[in-house]
Amino acid sequence: MAHNPMPPHTGGKLKPSSAFKERFRTTGTGKIKYQRAGHVHKRFNKSNRQRRELGQPKIMHSTYAKILKKLGFVSRFY
Repeated sequence: MAHNPMPPHTGGKLKPSSAFKERFRTTGTGKIKYQRAGHVHKRFNKSNRQRRELGQPKIMHSTYAKILKKLGFVSRFY
């Protein structure tokens, strides 16, 4: 019988990351809203339409939203 050097996990809660709380918000229907990257950096290389669309918040795909909700990384206040 092999000896396991790691002690068993005794439990505890996973604390939500402050960075995630600032980057993601939940809507009233439970969807996750986030701000798209690339709106500020190198603006002169982007078209007006691209800058306008990057400035609008976007709803996260449901597959990724499910993972984020399971981890508890979403702020419930916005």
